[in-house]
Amino acid sequence: MSTSFVINADHGCLPGHFPARAVVPAVVLLERVIAGYGPPLPGRVSGIQSAKFTRAVLPGQRVTVSFEPRNGFVCEVEGVVVARGRLRIVAS
Repeated sequence: MSTSFVINADHGCLPGHFPARAVVPAVVLLERVIAGYGPPLPGRVSGIQSAKFTRAVLPGQRVTVSFEPRNGFVCEVEGVVVARGRLRIVAS
């Protein structure tokens, strides 16, 4: 299962976040990962077990999130991995 999203340049998190070159904050990426988790996957997200960010995501870039077995996720921009991690899932 996969989903995608774009954080636009007018998002409220961006003013003041690296003003010379806006970067999407990791917490915003994780919020979108959690929002994309859902049916047909079982359970609900109760937290982030681990997360590693390998590249910055800029406003306007399309992020594709793929969910892997055992609650893993991978975020990519144009085929390049920008983040990966594991969600903590509890039965619903």
